[in-house]
Amino acid sequence: MQQLLINLRRIGLVVAVALVSLFVAGGDAQAVELEFNPTATVSTDNPVSGANADTVITTDFPAGGSIFSSVLTFIPGSFGLGECAAGNPAGVTAACADVAIPNGAVVGKVASDTTLGLINGPCTQSLHPTWDMMDATTDMSQTVTFHDDPGDADDVGEQFEDADGNGLADGVDKYPEYLTRLLRNEAYDPLDPGASTPLQPIQRTYGQANVADDDVSLQFATFPPGTKINGTQTDPAWGFMSVLVIQDTGDPGRVLATSTITDFCAPNHGVTTLYGISRDNGATAANEGGHKYVTFPAPGPTGSIILASSEADADDDGLENTLDTCPFEGNNDGWNPRSDSHTGDNDEDGIPNICDPSPDSANNDHDGDGFVNRGDNCPLMSNENQSDVDRDDLGDVCEAAAGAPHDPGVPGETVSAIIQWGAAFTAPFQGDTDCNGTVTAVDSLFTLRYVAGIEPFAGCVFVGGDANCDGAVNSVDALAMLRFVAGLPVNQQEPCTNPGDEIPA
Repeated sequence: MQQLLINLRRIGLVVAVALVSLFVAGGDAQAVELEFNPTATVSTDNPVSGANADTVITTDFPAGGSIFSSVLTFIPGSFGLGECAAGNPAGVTAACADVAIPNGAVVGKVASDTTLGLINGPCTQSLHPTWDMMDATTDMSQTVTFHDDPGDADDVGEQFEDADGNGLADGVDKYPEYLTRLLRNEAYDPLDPGASTPLQPIQRTYGQANVADDDVSLQFATFPPGTKINGTQTDPAWGFMSVLVIQDTGDPGRVLATSTITDFCAPNHGVTTLYGISRDNGATAANEGGHKYVTFPAPGPTGSIILASSEADADDDGLENTLDTCPFEGNNDGWNPRSDSHTGDNDEDGIPNICDPSPDSANNDHDGDGFVNRGDNCPLMSNENQSDVDRDDLGDVCEAAAGAPHDPGVPGETVSAIIQWGAAFTAPFQGDTDCNGTVTAVDSLFTLRYVAGIEPFAGCVFVGGDANCDGAVNSVDALAMLRFVAGLPVNQQEPCTNPGDEIPA
């Protein structure tokens, strides 16, 4: 899979979702339209201006349709990232968005109902992995590789290890070197690397989990408004661009290794929680909790878009290249890689009869290159390096052999969609730490929890918790809230708003 994958770390409250088909793969009269119908919803219990509240994002890629190949998600510039103030996109830099947050701070969680094909089997296995997402360095001067060092005996990829024993995977406190090829202003050209420049993120998160006995990483990289990525110029009005990368997928310099996971497909259901305030990472000696990570914008409406693309389908048979082991011949026998039926694949080896050299004699690795048929981007022609320069999931040797119109340097066409989302934020109230619009003894309790470092923290503790406006949230503020609840006078210094009153923008 080519991967600038969907960024589930989107921020805001979705009140409307629209799907627009921009292009449908065409062809002759026998072409089958590739289905691509993603949906997304985003919600927060606390749509309050200035809040640092948790956000829950749900995405669905329905059964029978293509899984995503790339999704760019845009966060309005009115949001604040990390310790950077909201409403000032020009002031959002790596210094306040990333460096001000300690590496390893837990800033979110991803839970997925994922459909996989395992060890050359059909793409029908449903697994439910979760990833704890940590703030990760954006310093590109110290890098780490994805794959294992040949000199190691542990067979664990370098980014998954903790070489310095600080409790953090090296993918957190070092920058994965494949990102310098994968995320560029123009697409990386292996023959002329200097023709493009690596993009510098302003924020990055990293998580890893074991899925079907493989270490699997997720990363979210965020860039300034108007960033040009791999030749695509984005509109500054769309806001910050955030990209999710799974593993090193899409890396033009990728050295593919064999894996128990041979296919990734729909249906896929993901639930991502982005923490507005960081939480402590129990694996480290430090306490990384209590840092702002997302700050909601000024009161009023806002919104943005997601640009999503399907996988490509070279022969227009309705099966994306990642699943199709006969990617140039069509699918006249009705083979379905998302089914256990094996219709059209007599020997059940993952290559349908229409292009299987021995359709009645199973061979799970027809070309003998070490990659099983379903996990091979060119299953009938040996290609141990699995080279795929255009990242369309068709091995270069196969595309070259197929001839026109296929070109190993030109990616296939995809189906694209726009998902629109909008949000409306309300004004905060002085002393209202739980963002519910009123001041009660509960707000005092949440303030004391923050002072004591007891997580999770209330989403409005920073915007409403400083009840006496002295620039700090402490037990004195909790006392002021209790005095207000008890009907006792609270002496405020001008221009500090009284508890229970709206805080001016």
